[in-house]
Amino acid sequence: MIKVAGIGAGGHAKVLLDVLRCASGFEVVGLVDADPKQHGKSLEGVSVLGGYEALDRLLREGVSHAFLGVGAVGDNQPRAQLFERFRGLGFHFVKAIHPAAVVAASAEVGEGAAIMAGAVVNPGARLGVNVIVNTGAVVDHDCVLEDHVHIAPGAVLSGGVRVGKYGHVGTGAAVRQGVSLAEGALVGVGAVVVADVPARATVAGNPARVRPSR
Repeated sequence: MIKVAGIGAGGHAKVLLDVLRCASGFEVVGLVDADPKQHGKSLEGVSVLGGYEALDRLLREGVSHAFLGVGAVGDNQPRAQLFERFRGLGFHFVKAIHPAAVVAASAEVGEGAAIMAGAVVNPGARLGVNVIVNTGAVVDHDCVLEDHVHIAPGAVLSGGVRVGKYGHVGTGAAVRQGVSLAEGALVGVGAVVVADVPARATVAGNPARVRPSR
């Protein structure tokens, strides 16, 4: 049984707690959160031990594995900063893969990736570190998701799509085969992307078009 500390005590952490319980082999010993209002409470039966400083104590007690339960909509850089901060302290981030997800044997899944129930990751796909493939999302064959990418619930990436670092594909969006989303690109909810998206651009609509800079 791997003892795990959870970073964050919000909605994303709630989902990951369920993923790890269903996956078995993990014992979440406690959560930490930056919001003092959460301290002393519990989430899905797991205690919120305090702020991020509580991780130092857990590490000294031999708890060296963690999951990042801090979600993001649109801007994934804060998540990335937390991941790198605590990995630098010595934590190893577990791969949280729900048993009801389908992950091909030839797919590569990086450290700290979260793959939720009903998600599909097909052969040849490559997922970087701290990637989220959320509930019911599809990552088809030979897609590349660089570090700290979030594919939101129900989004579909056709074969050979590349999503650059920090990219976000919104709920229910669809991306045509072979399209590239550059670093930090944001695809809006329900968008249909049929052409490459520049770095840090926001696209929305059907077909998706670049919106004013965010």
